[in-house]
This record gives sequence, C-alpha cells and structure tokens, in this order.
Amino acid sequence: NKMQIDGLHNLKVLRENGEKKSLVISATGTGKTYLAAFDVKHVKPKKVLFIAHRTNILNAAIKTFKSIMPKQKYGLLDANHKETDVDFLFAMINSISKDEILNSFNVKEFEYVIFDEIHHGGAATYLKVFNYFKPEFLLGLTATPERNDNFNIYDLFDNNIAHEVRLQDALENELLVPFHYYGVTDIINENVEISEETDINMLTSEQRVEHILQQSNHYSYSGDNLACLVFVSSIEEAKILANKLPKALALTGQNTEQQRIEAIKQLENGQLNFILTVDIFNEGIDIPCINQVILLRPTESSIVYIQQIGRGLRLSKNKEFVVIIDFIGNYKKNFLIPIALSGNGSYDKDELKFFLKYGTNQVLGESTINFEHIAEQKILEKIDATNFSTKAMIKKDYDELKNKLGRIPMLIDFYINKKINPNVILKYKNNYYEVLEVFEDNIEQLNIQEQLYLDFISRMFTPAKRVHDIFILKT
Repeated sequence: NKMQIDGLHNLKVLRENGEKKSLVISATGTGKTYLAAFDVKHVKPKKVLFIAHRTNILNAAIKTFKSIMPKQKYGLLDANHKETDVDFLFAMINSISKDEILNSFNVKEFEYVIFDEIHHGGAATYLKVFNYFKPEFLLGLTATPERNDNFNIYDLFDNNIAHEVRLQDALENELLVPFHYYGVTDIINENVEISEETDINMLTSEQRVEHILQQSNHYSYSGDNLACLVFVSSIEEAKILANKLPKALALTGQNTEQQRIEAIKQLENGQLNFILTVDIFNEGIDIPCINQVILLRPTESSIVYIQQIGRGLRLSKNKEFVVIIDFIGNYKKNFLIPIALSGNGSYDKDELKFFLKYGTNQVLGESTINFEHIAEQKILEKIDATNFSTKAMIKKDYDELKNKLGRIPMLIDFYINKKINPNVILKYKNNYYEVLEVFEDNIEQLNIQEQLYLDFISRMFTPAKRVHDIFILKT
C-alpha cells in the first residue's frame, strides 16, 4: 500500500546515508509487518531476527514473511520451541533475553534485526537484547511510540523515523475500515450515574446489562455475525458480565495463550458474540472479524483509547465498517475522548468543543462521530472544569517532542506536531523562555528588556485572533 511504498523508499535513503537504525510508526492494521518483510526482501540478508513479546505476534509474522519469501528456513523461539538453526528466527523476548540463549548467538549473527511493538523497548529484557546484537540494520515497529514513563524510544534509533502514519492518515488512505462512533450515556437509572467510584454491583446490575445489550442491538454491526470486543475496568467486572451477556466469554491476563487463541476462533466462527477484557487486547492481536467495540471504562489515556478502538479497524472481507459504542459516565478525564478521536492534542478548549459538535466533518473518509446530548454535556463540563495550562500537562508533551526531535522544541514545533497549543502553554507562563527555565537547567540567559519583548509578543500577538496579528508575527 501507499504507506509501505513511502516507508520502503525512506528506509533505502536512510541506509544510503549510512544509517544503521530506523523506527517505523504506523497505526494498527496498516501493514507494518509486511513493510518489514518487503524491506528484508530488498536488503537480502542471510540471517534475520524478528523479536516480539507474544507468540501469536510471532506466528502471524512468520506467516507474513513466508508469503513474500517462501524459500527461507523459518524457526520459532519461545517457551515451547527452540528452532534456532534457521535463516529467519522469530523469537519471544522473554526467551531470547535469557543469558544461556542470548550468549549462544554471536553478536553479529543476524544482519537484520526487527523489534516489533518497540514501545516496550524501555524494559530491561528489550534493552539487554537491543544492546547485545550488532546487525547491519536494525528496525523498530510501533503504532504508539509515546510512553507514560517518558522512556526515549526515538533515542534508541538515533531519531531516524523512516515513516509515520497515524490513525487519521490511515483512514484517509483507506488502509482501515471506517468507524461509526456513538458516545452514549452510561447510566443505570435517573438517580445513579456511572463514575470511577461506582461499585461492582452497580456495574454488573441487571439494568446495566440490559442497557448494554439494548445499545449493542440498536447500533448493530456490519457482517453476518456480531463479533464484539468489550473493554471493562476490572477482571471481576469482565467475569460477571460474561456470565450475564449471551454467548460471552471473559479473557484476562489469567488466561493462557492457548485459551486466547481458542476464544478468538470462537468469535470468528460465531460461537461467541462477546469477548470481555480489561487491557490484554490493547495491542499485539489481530482479529479482523471484530465489527463492534464497546467501551465500558473510564478514559485514562488517549493512547490506550486509540489502541482499543483500533482493534476493530482492520480490513476484513465481510466487514464494511466497525461500530464503536462508548458508554460515557461522569469520569474525570472525559475530555480525552475528543482528543483521541480527532488526533488533535492541542488541548484548545474551543477546538475540543467544536469537535464534539461537528466531529463527523473533521474525521477523514467515511467515518462518523455522534454523541448523545447528555454524554456530550458531560464531556463539555469536564473541558470547562479542567485547567490544561499546568506544568504536568505541558511537560508531558514537551518531553515527548524533545525525545522525538532530539533537541529542545521550539514553540512552533508544538503546533506542527499537533501537541499542546502554544496559546495553552502561554497561559502557564508569560512567555516560552520562562517555560524553558522551569524545564531545562542550562538555558541561555536573557536580559530584562529581551524578556519584556517576549512578554509583549506572547501576550499581544500569539493568540492570532485578528488578521493583523499574523502579519505582525510574520514581519
């Protein structure tokens, strides 16, 4: 596809310029593994190592690589397999990171090494393997390089980003199915609202189960059978709801890999209609048949939110679109919903409110966004009540940008990269220099007059609400 053509060209150019590492950032379902396989075919290495953190990812990757290069000898290294005398080795990180296994390989054994889901790269096991091998070329694949612990994934790859395709780009290029999003009110009755404090009995009550089924039936699905993935807050909630919903099963971290594979098969063939889970299907799982995603949990992270709705976006023969039903309670971080759906991390309150009203006009392709009136009001209240111009909010985006760019970000970098809006930043301090003084130890000192100039420009012209503001800034 278009993403892969561009990515392959950029990887070729990077290597021609003497680079030995690169990162590919690409939304779930856009063909990252195929891109890696196409690049390996182009480079023609004798030995390749592909590393991931789940056996199902490795098996899917082997299938992909075999479809392009069937003549090579393939092997799997995990808890149950040790097929290492091969051309292309697909290894579980927990297995290859063991000293006795890792040390059995020469550091230059593999000419081409690929790390899938490399946003886990800050883990000790990943770093151990990453630093051990010295390949001719090293490729990292991820849909979400941003991390909550601020580990710098970009630095691992010398800030070489071969290609970056986010959700909005993938939808525009029809690499994913369109989604129809419905933000509905998560309410048990007129007197009880769902919130972070709601107890398990309320969350699993007959009234709520009836409400969930009613909305699932009402908004329906595309395809022959309902194949719905339901994200909930706790393992206990998943298990109780699975007993109350028809043809449903709870899958959690307590289940084995084999049990997960079997459950996915049952969803695909119609034996199951609902799989309820907490976090285990956020990433690294390929279930193209999913035609409905239900969110029954508070939104704590826009990254996780996109990972979860992304489970239903993969192209499938029998599916024209996916239905996303988001049960919106009185949650503290409801403002993250329009941020995640729009891909706009500006935290500009006017832009967020505009998206709530006219979201369908702002998402690309045939996708649609609809909020029930009460659900919309809940989000509006959270937007109005939340102060986005705080040190913590700005520092998060500042650190992400600094990691990505490999330098201190300029104010315009936030705008270009769809991060927190410069206007929001300048409500925290009088000017960006004062922000940098908080975040950095060795900033060049400005005199009082220079600071006053910055104050004046920041206060008077940066909002750029009037035509002449823009002309003055440009001049």
